[in-house]
Amino acid sequence: MPLIPCIPSPARVSTWVSATWRRWRKWSRTPVDAEDIGDLRVLNRYADWRRWDQRRTIAFTDALNRLFANPLPPVRAARNLGLLAFDLLPPVKHWFARQTMGLDGRMPKLARGLALTASPSGATT
Repeated sequence: MPLIPCIPSPARVSTWVSATWRRWRKWSRTPVDAEDIGDLRVLNRYADWRRWDQRRTIAFTDALNRLFANPLPPVRAARNLGLLAFDLLPPVKHWFARQTMGLDGRMPKLARGLALTASPSGATT
């Protein structure tokens, strides 16, 4: 018996999600004319959308780690001046906090607290 359980292929996961979505739409009392969330095109589009944010977050975290781990006096002085600037400029600090929390920029409607609505083409917007 293998120690690692069998991981299903993306196509199998897509088929399962599609079937579950169709059953939910059938049983739901609210009509939903939306794209099939299990469709590989929809999943790939979402993955492409999120990939940029993930890479940016990884690069930013790596840069912070390198900045605060660097013992060189000029780097420490610049780091301390940057932290002081944040304390003296609350609007910049607020903007930076919103950026790092993911509250600015393109976000899904549900993440913004908005309901999904069906467009005339049948896709949710």
